[in-house]
Amino acid sequence: MVPHIFKSRTYLPQLFIAQSLKGLTLWYGIEKVFMQSIGLDAIDVGLITTGLCLVLLTLNIPTGLLADRWSRKYMLLAATLVVALSSIVLGSSHSFESYFVGSMGNALSLVMFSGTLPALVYDLLAEQGQQHRFNRVQGGLSATYQVSAFFGALGGVAVTACLPLADAYYISLIPCLLSAMAIATVREPHRYQPQATKTNSQRLRRTFRALKQTPSLRVLGLLVVSASILECLLNDFGQLYYLKLGLGVGAVGVLSGLAALSAALGSSLSYRLGPKAMYLYPLILLLWGIASFIPSVWTLPGFLGCIIMLWTLINETTTLIQHQLSSDLRATASSALSTITELGLLIITPVFGLLAQHHSVAVSFQLTWNVGVALLLVLLVLGYGRVKHVSQNRQLSKVGT
Repeated sequence: MVPHIFKSRTYLPQLFIAQSLKGLTLWYGIEKVFMQSIGLDAIDVGLITTGLCLVLLTLNIPTGLLADRWSRKYMLLAATLVVALSSIVLGSSHSFESYFVGSMGNALSLVMFSGTLPALVYDLLAEQGQQHRFNRVQGGLSATYQVSAFFGALGGVAVTACLPLADAYYISLIPCLLSAMAIATVREPHRYQPQATKTNSQRLRRTFRALKQTPSLRVLGLLVVSASILECLLNDFGQLYYLKLGLGVGAVGVLSGLAALSAALGSSLSYRLGPKAMYLYPLILLLWGIASFIPSVWTLPGFLGCIIMLWTLINETTTLIQHQLSSDLRATASSALSTITELGLLIITPVFGLLAQHHSVAVSFQLTWNVGVALLLVLLVLGYGRVKHVSQNRQLSKVGT
């Protein structure tokens, strides 16, 4: 699959290289350990996550509009350089205030990536008439990043075994800069032409009208938002959960790496499962409930199983949404859904942090399970049972044209 696509000059090799280098950010796997070493606790983690949500909430749509109107390539390039700068600030932090500033910089890079990469990949493939391969390629890019993140987590553990924790942040500058160099060689697809005649407000209205008035997009949008919220909470508080179970730095780093591998496996499975991936959500809630209501080292595989299925669901849902939108709305729509996700996280993460600090992380995950069940009921009302019908026809007419 990969060699055939690469021969068509879609510039995908550079994107695969950039993703693999981006995953080698060593401090991701030991971040919560470093935060504890400078005196931060679960409430501080909750405040930082809330700040991250605010950044994503306020900038998701503007950056999506900018990517659609300006350049998706240069948006990715700028995001990679922001990660490098944030790593310097984070590694030199000795207080909550300085770490908060660095985390907001990292949040800015996340919001710049959000929606931009899938939109760029889709149009690169469409330029060669290979848009039907989007799910497989997008899953491959995600899996490449996650496998690289696994080795990055192990690398972070290895570095901190003989060097100060802060050095993991500084060493991460090398793969960040190399990733930026790889992105710089990508050519913006000819198929994609920013429509300067369309104002931002017109583009935004078209996007929300499509998401609101198209029944299939309503269901798919809520699915990707729900799955993304669960995945973010696992990513942000999972390491705290491991530490509360009495695990050491090495074990936390290894589990973070296994979580990355689980995400890679889930990304790869989305193409294999196809429409069946849409019905993983109830099974995710089942495993989530078992792992959160029975907090133990022995139930940790339940959370890893959740990660696998969450990434399978997110990738398949993202693919279907991309198929149904016109080219000039793809990044904006992805950013709009990310904004809704961050709004949900903004509400739940402060409560999550308070419960984790004053009760236990397990209680926080139990609360999230209840929210997940409520969202499932909403999905059923909106027509969750009809997702299969939508998924079976990937070549729907483009919404928003």
